[in-house]
Amino acid sequence: MQTLTVQDLAKAWLLDGVARKDGNAELQRRFTKDLFPALGKTAVSNVSEHDVRALIRAVVNRGAHRQAISFFADLTQMFSWARKRQPWRALLVEGDPTELVDISPLTPGDYEALPAGQKYEGIRPLKKETQLALWISLGTLCRIGKLLQAEWKNVDLDQQTWLLPCENVKGTRGKKQDHHVFLSPFALHFFRNSRP
Repeated sequence: MQTLTVQDLAKAWLLDGVARKDGNAELQRRFTKDLFPALGKTAVSNVSEHDVRALIRAVVNRGAHRQAISFFADLTQMFSWARKRQPWRALLVEGDPTELVDISPLTPGDYEALPAGQKYEGIRPLKKETQLALWISLGTLCRIGKLLQAEWKNVDLDQQTWLLPCENVKGTRGKKQDHHVFLSPFALHFFRNSRP
């Protein structure tokens, strides 16, 4: 049987395992630039965590941190797909090499990986204010629009309440009234940390 290489795996995955909006053009470009020259002719069964780290480091070393994170996500997705299918599963007897790689030490500390999603690939630094707003929104179940309209005069940290004035609230059946949000210790913590 012919030895199946990383390039063979990538071609199979691009054909049957992934369908991006651009017809996988960006994946093909990235693989042609970074994956195929380094590991394209390597047998799938011989790929190690060290090979994956070397690939990511090469991208990081040219200053392309976001591309490195995105590239790692692509490799992880490809190997995850392969683990579940023959003939690839049989070739990964030593396991998925991407599972053994922690990308955090390979990238600068001010980058945070975003959840998978092709609309916003890669990583973006997340400002402290944005983090606090997200936690408050989650902790109070309020919409982000309401949070953006919030004023400190309507937040009482001692009483653990947040007033949403009727002019900022959609009424049901034409009736508008003030809303009072009672702040849990969790939400209160993030309100306190966001106070100017």
